[in-house]
Amino acid sequence: MTQIDAYKKIPVSFRKQYDLVIAGGYGWKSQDVIKEAQKKLDHGTISLIRYVDSHDLPALMHQASMYLHTSLDEGFGISPLQAIASNTLVIASNTSCHSEILQNHVIYFEVSNSDDLASKIEEQLENPSIDIKKSISICPKIWLAYYETKA
Repeated sequence: MTQIDAYKKIPVSFRKQYDLVIAGGYGWKSQDVIKEAQKKLDHGTISLIRYVDSHDLPALMHQASMYLHTSLDEGFGISPLQAIASNTLVIASNTSCHSEILQNHVIYFEVSNSDDLASKIEEQLENPSIDIKKSISICPKIWLAYYETKA
């Protein structure tokens, strides 16, 4: 729920411009997230879009203003690499597996700290500081291989 809590903490002006879209299947411990996401907000929208087909994922990632990777149980996942390959800014929790793989190609926030995540989101919406084009160099082969095998 770190993403939802952080979204509620960013200024109303940003919530009026940017929706929080949560994609993926419902899994273990997801009931609290679903309930929280379905609550009405004064400003902004939280959307649950569930599973995204692998053919649609590149377009979704490319259209996103940023990708928030807050998973605690997953460890390293391929989704941050997919976002980077789509030239989408990634903000990830500062777990050891993320820093080992993603290195300095993403912005890190303190794990489970919605205040820190909200601060990082707000900073990037106000003054984007990462040249996303530089980040793509870490994973194009992984990205292409993933989509070639899924096609």
